[in-house]
Amino acid sequence: MKCPKCKSEIEDDSLFCDQCGTELMICPQCGTLGKGKRCTQCGTELIKKSSASQQSHTTLLTAQPIPAPAQPTPASAQPTPASVQPTPEKTTRPGQNLLPGHLVCPEHHIRLGLADGVIIGRRGHYSAVFAQYGDISGIHAKLTISPAGCSVEDLESTNGTWLNGQQLKPHINYPIHCGDILKFSSLTFNVEP
Repeated sequence: MKCPKCKSEIEDDSLFCDQCGTELMICPQCGTLGKGKRCTQCGTELIKKSSASQQSHTTLLTAQPIPAPAQPTPASAQPTPASVQPTPEKTTRPGQNLLPGHLVCPEHHIRLGLADGVIIGRRGHYSAVFAQYGDISGIHAKLTISPAGCSVEDLESTNGTWLNGQQLKPHINYPIHCGDILKFSSLTFNVEP
């Protein structure tokens, strides 16, 4: 990444610029580095990157889910890419007819709320959570929520996105359902209501 003050290239996990010594400020909403008081991208008040990093270690992050569509689309009506065909046991998994609302990683105590257009990655909407995981790409994957349901798209991540054990091809939307297992590099999430 680049220091917003001196424009020097610095390590992605830096809390201070190793060239000019400036403490790095980050937008807690969109993950953009900046200087001053407000994010130039979304207008949110900037916080110290060190504070965002500490917060991700000590708190369970929960975003507000968007309202669910009135009628869920049956899984049989949703197109499924050929590389992730559901197996017979997956078609009867518990909670399949519920709409996904959260991604939960029990191993690392992470709970993320789903919303349309959320970017997963060290520079995405949950940058405070993913900043400490160097194997997660800066812009790793995108979540989409529409009346047709929820889907995930790999954004040419370095270490891959996996759905129920199958690696996803980049730039293809794959439907996700409650009970699915979604893996971003080494972090494994359960898809929950």
